[in-house]
Amino acid sequence: MGGQLLCAVARDGNENMFPLAIAYVDSEDKASWTWFLQVLFQDFGRPEETNWVFMSDKQKGLVEAFKAVSLANEHRYCVKHMYENYKKIFRGAEYKKKLWFAASTGSLRSWERQMEGIKKFDEAAYNWIMQYDPSTWSRSHFSIQAQSDALQNNICESFNAYILRARDMPILSMFEWIRRRLMARFHVKYTAMSKYKGNMCPNKQDLLEKFKFESRNCFSTPAGDNLFEVDFYDTSHVVNLRDKTCTCRRW
Repeated sequence: MGGQLLCAVARDGNENMFPLAIAYVDSEDKASWTWFLQVLFQDFGRPEETNWVFMSDKQKGLVEAFKAVSLANEHRYCVKHMYENYKKIFRGAEYKKKLWFAASTGSLRSWERQMEGIKKFDEAAYNWIMQYDPSTWSRSHFSIQAQSDALQNNICESFNAYILRARDMPILSMFEWIRRRLMARFHVKYTAMSKYKGNMCPNKQDLLEKFKFESRNCFSTPAGDNLFEVDFYDTSHVVNLRDKTCTCRRW
């Protein structure tokens, strides 16, 4: 079967995939992506009214389609796909480590140090990375409004693997197979969460427990109304409990 499948997959409250829309088109280009986004927004509302963050590997025509629909929301570049292009030119463990450190850090000062280190290590690699706006690939520049620090578009890869069996079917059979499988998945998830007694989703609760354990190495000093200076080894950050923010940008 020719043609392409376009999909939009969200993260649910438990950090699992939640497919929103899927469409079959003749080719993947600006026109098909523009149509897909327009229909998506008609169904779910204009994204500028939300804190939606879009992440992609910047497929053919998708960047132009975002511009065509005047989408102002944050649009990130999947760092895994960015690295796949990067390593075609800059190979080796050191190149990989430096790029991922720069992408992963939430501190602007740390990012600047990481980028300065890359520049000293290989200026060509630095220039290649800086062709992309840091706000599209580094946590240090992500908007805090979205409350998501995801660097990879792995949920779309999970969805592609999830529907792999249907890809060689005729179009209508393919969509019916996908519909029924998703219907069964949603029911299983609903049943499990109906029995869950926690105040937070299970994966989020596990993450919170992990952070609570790691916080044994943090020492806080009151600095004002709902303000604290928190020392963690050789770094310190300001935590604002009222605004629920930290200068480490991980919260």
